[in-house]
Amino acid sequence: MKRFLSVFLAIVFMVSFVGCDDIGSEYDVKDYLAPDKTFEFEGLEITLTEAFRVDEQSDESVWYESYGETSVAIDVFDFIGTDVSLDEFVSAIIKEYTHTGGFENISEVKAEDDFLYFDYDCEMFGFEFKYMEAFYMSNGCLWTVYFMCDIEDYDILHEYFIKWAKSVVIP
Repeated sequence: MKRFLSVFLAIVFMVSFVGCDDIGSEYDVKDYLAPDKTFEFEGLEITLTEAFRVDEQSDESVWYESYGETSVAIDVFDFIGTDVSLDEFVSAIIKEYTHTGGFENISEVKAEDDFLYFDYDCEMFGFEFKYMEAFYMSNGCLWTVYFMCDIEDYDILHEYFIKWAKSVVIP
């Protein structure tokens, strides 16, 4: 479990380099009012908008970025043969984030439909980002979907993050 959390945190720090422009930019309408588009990764489907594109992809994760640079990352972890519940995993992640440091204002875990989520702030190289991290479990796999943007834009974008998180269909 420690090795898994170390790998997981390394991925989070890599993803942390991605942020978003100010919501007041010319990209507003294009990014958030664009027609819906469904993306698929390893069986998981998420409906974002046509403004998103695949930025990077590996066997275990994919990053989507809009032209306004709001970002969504998806990771999948195989837990087949273990007895870890979604609640236990999310609690372990929060504990690790708290222990590691660098993650500020970690919220309480909230439940929405078929997923759990929490949000937090993270400063990287002088830039402040806000994340909403959503967790799903299906068939022994844990799916983590990160929604991230500039901290100043989070209050406006949170409703989109929830909408997109609710659109997730897991295999």
